[in-house]
Amino acid sequence: DRLLSDCVSLTRCEHFGLLLSRHFDLSALGIIGQLARHSTTVGKALAELAQYFSLHDSGGSLNLSVKGGMAILSYGIHVSGIRTANQVYDFTVAAMCIVLRELCGPDWRPVVALLPRRRPTDILPYRELIRAPLRFDSLQAAVAFTLECLDWPVPTADALLHPWLTERA
Repeated sequence: DRLLSDCVSLTRCEHFGLLLSRHFDLSALGIIGQLARHSTTVGKALAELAQYFSLHDSGGSLNLSVKGGMAILSYGIHVSGIRTANQVYDFTVAAMCIVLRELCGPDWRPVVALLPRRRPTDILPYRELIRAPLRFDSLQAAVAFTLECLDWPVPTADALLHPWLTERA
C-alpha cells in the first residue's frame, strides 16, 4: 500500500493501478493461474480462481456470481486502512478483464465494468484497457458479462495436468 501510494504521488498519475495491470496475466497468479488455464470451461476456471484466491491474496477476495441474467466477477478488499483502494480496484478490474481475455479470447469484452471510485478526470485509459462501458461510484469492483461465456471451453485446457494442479492448490 505504501509503495503504491508513493508511486501515485511521484508520478501524479491518477490511474497508476490501471497502468500497472498491463503487466498482469494468469501467470502472475502462480498455481491458481495455471489451474485456471487448464480448466475445462471459463466458468470452472473462474470458480477455481475464486475458491483458491486466498493463496494469492490474503487481503481481498474474488467472487463469481450470477445476477439478472449476467455473470459477475467481483473483488473486495477485506483489510482496513488501505490508502490506495482506488488504485487496487482499478488494477483488479483491469486484471479481471485481462484474465477473461486470456480465457475467452482477445476479442472478449465485458458488458459493463464497475469501479467503486469517483470518476477520474481522464477516462480514456480506462476505456482503452477495459474496453467496456464504465460505471464509476459503484458499490463494488466488478466486471459483468454474458452467462454464455461461462460455458466456453478454455483453449489451453489440459485434462491430465488439471487434477495434478488441483491437488497442489
